[in-house]
Amino acid sequence: MGSYANVLKYLQCSVLLDPTDYLYNEQGVFMKPSMKLGKSGSVTTGRSARKVTSSEIQDRLAAIDRQQAVIECTVDGHIIMANNRFLGMLGYTPDQTQDRHHSEFVDPVCRQSAEYSQFWEQLGREEQASFECRYVTADGKVVSGQTTSVLIKDSRNIPCKVVAVITDITAIRHRLDNLASELKVYKDIADTTSIVSEANKKGEIVNINQKY
Repeated sequence: MGSYANVLKYLQCSVLLDPTDYLYNEQGVFMKPSMKLGKSGSVTTGRSARKVTSSEIQDRLAAIDRQQAVIECTVDGHIIMANNRFLGMLGYTPDQTQDRHHSEFVDPVCRQSAEYSQFWEQLGREEQASFECRYVTADGKVVSGQTTSVLIKDSRNIPCKVVAVITDITAIRHRLDNLASELKVYKDIADTTSIVSEANKKGEIVNINQKY
């Protein structure tokens, strides 16, 4: 397994969770669970710290491959391998993904965003990164995928490829977007029918609506 142990140490905290356990802030932006990679294969999270054995690494990596969409890319983002979960999620065949750049499967707005660029920059700088990416399927539909990537190094400690695990969170994103839309409607109604003001902890008014 070699360097793949590093993949597990990072991914087991943020990937092998039930999708409903993912944390979002009040703007609906994904916040990955806090974690620290310790020595001797230990993983420290807000929950616990323990050592991971070689057989556990193999079993859990196999579980990730069965349960999650996984791709391997060159360090510059061209796809080397895509597992069946990834192909099924987007509706492509292996030949349609081979040697194509990751960005080709990403929604244009997402692809051109600062967050997408920062994702790759963080991966190169910190060797691991997580980002909620909007993928486009073969038939043009958009899938929200929480993409967690780890930079893999060879025996000479030189970066050789990237392993990315993608969790389909489309249903969660739809619920969050619908909730945000509902809250906006309630706010608009309140702004037109009620006098609304916001104050700081000192009682000083910091914002008022038009009705006020």
